Amino acid sequence: MAHRITQAATQTPNRLIVVLVGQGHLLKDYGIPARVARRLPNIQQRVVLLNPADRSMAADYHWITIAPAADRSPPTTKSAPPPPKT
Repeated sequence: MAHRITQAATQTPNRLIVVLVGQGHLLKDYGIPARVARRLPNIQQRVVLLNPADRSMAADYHWITIAPAADRSPPTTKSAPPPPKT
């Protein structure tokens, strides 16, 4: 992946490249950003983790979302009405 990102950055130097990967591909000093930086030392990169489990300095930014509150109403035994006939 780092190879392809490096190719794209070299071939289109004034374009923004967005890469979506799982957290395991962002491992500090071994993941994709570190590999790209070794190939292109002057490249500007930002890493954003969505809902990180470990809040260490693994990324430049952490994007945390809060799950909505669970529905507290008691479960119903009624079945849903049939869909209207068309």
